[in-house]
Amino acid sequence: MEALKKKMIVDHDGFIKVPIPPNFGRQVEIIVLPATYEQNHDESEYFECVAEDGTTYRVNNWTDAEFNKASMMSAYEDDDTAAEDLFDV
Repeated sequence: MEALKKKMIVDHDGFIKVPIPPNFGRQVEIIVLPATYEQNHDESEYFECVAEDGTTYRVNNWTDAEFNKASMMSAYEDDDTAAEDLFDV
């Protein structure tokens, strides 16, 4: 069974738009649960942006240095490329 888990911000009119992956087919089951946040949740740590298709994304409001550090720490987690492949040795 495939699943999609996403925290979304509800519009002021009480609606959300959920993009469904094509491989899910034409019929899906929707379960809505209230999102929980930590008690010390600081709204200034995040910012929201809306994609061209109307999807709202809430992302960490990192500095460039914080973003680069997080990117470098996770860049090679799933990469099985050997150094020999990169440098032709």
